[in-house]
Amino acid sequence: QVGKDTSFVVALRRVWRTEGFQGLWAGNGASILRVFPARGIAFAVNERLRPYVKRHAAGSFAAGGLAGMCAAAATYPLDLARG
Repeated sequence: QVGKDTSFVVALRRVWRTEGFQGLWAGNGASILRVFPARGIAFAVNERLRPYVKRHAAGSFAAGGLAGMCAAAATYPLDLARG
């Protein structure tokens, strides 16, 4: 919305006025359903990969990156449901 005051407070008031308290939490349930499995997958993959890459300088970084990619790929449908 070009030309309008788009501050956080204005948006908060608009949502409160049009949708009420529930409008402030829209989409939060789907977000929570995505975060818990994603963190669990990332932790499990990272722990599984770390022994294989321990001897390399960037091993921990690589294990964390691969764990994050696996978690994102596994929970992508939940991210789409979140909207």
